[in-house]
Amino acid sequence: MLEREVRTIEKTPTEARCGGVRGIALRVAIAFGLWAVATALPSSAETEGDWQQAVRSEVQAQHLDAALTIVAERLRIAPDDYEAHGWRGRLLAWKGRWSDAEAEYKLVLEKFPDDVEILTALSDVLVWQHKNAEALEVLNHAKQISPSDPEVLSRQARVLTLLGRTRDAAVGISATSDLRSGQ
Repeated sequence: MLEREVRTIEKTPTEARCGGVRGIALRVAIAFGLWAVATALPSSAETEGDWQQAVRSEVQAQHLDAALTIVAERLRIAPDDYEAHGWRGRLLAWKGRWSDAEAEYKLVLEKFPDDVEILTALSDVLVWQHKNAEALEVLNHAKQISPSDPEVLSRQARVLTLLGRTRDAAVGISATSDLRSGQ
């Protein structure tokens, strides 16, 4: 039978507090790992626009599902990111999921009721769903906020035409033409 020699290793005070040499090595490894992760991950300031650029790239390539996935991940990380909710509304609208897009735009408008871009996008979705009277209400609100916005005025004229109010639509078209020509 082989006998093993058992040696007692004296520990330094640091080793005693940290659980010996293995404890120190483990703590150093953990600290290094945390440092490596922290320096490898971009800061939130760096990633703020990155997800939007990725969405724009996917949209340009007509990969709407991929763009929706990026937005879904952004909303998982930052559920109160209303810019992401606006993107989700646009993407859903472009995919023909108009009622879902309508709900997303209305969610944004609960927090930012005077966002003209979201109001005009919502009006488009409402028109596509043949909710022309509701679209006109939305555009009237947008016009109160931005009375000389040609996008608002042209959409309003289109909805007025759809509602059979051609005289009112003609006034809107004239105002839009004047604004675009710089008069």
